[in-house]
Amino acid sequence: MNTRLLGLMGVLGGAALAAIEIRHLITGVRLNGATIDGVDNVLYGVWGLGMFCAFWAIYQLGATGQNKIMRLAPFIAMIGFAAMAIGSLFSFTGPKTIADVLIGVAWIGILLGTLVTGILALIARVWVGWRKFTPLICILAIPLLIIVGLVTGSQVGDPLFGLSWMLLGYAVLSSNTEQSLQTVRA
Repeated sequence: MNTRLLGLMGVLGGAALAAIEIRHLITGVRLNGATIDGVDNVLYGVWGLGMFCAFWAIYQLGATGQNKIMRLAPFIAMIGFAAMAIGSLFSFTGPKTIADVLIGVAWIGILLGTLVTGILALIARVWVGWRKFTPLICILAIPLLIIVGLVTGSQVGDPLFGLSWMLLGYAVLSSNTEQSLQTVRA
């Protein structure tokens, strides 16, 4: 599949996560497992599918380097995002315990996979400029949000988490596919 289309899906996925956070910011309802409703579940599913696509493109672009094992790092995040999308679906159709387990596993895969992909993207130097930092920005947004929340006593910074994922999608969308693939093949 075209990496630009996959990147666009990633941007839309990040926008879905930002929408969840903006929605909770506007309503004043703290975002946690007890306050997630059907709209949130749909948006989390869109985020999962969109980011699955973005990480598939990261794999296709070879952003984590030439080593066959290192190239597999995006699959850790992809498993997490697939579990997020399926868990969100199960929240409507299946037992809530299955949905909760899938979403719990999803967060582990998402965070671990994004961290590993981010470190390898920096080391590999396939992506140049700002793009190579985008997976780590998604991870580093978490402590930033915690600090902003502690300082302000509110969720005002939460939408930045969704925006960081949109930026990752845009990094994929705007990547030079041919240059990346030539680097991987070399």
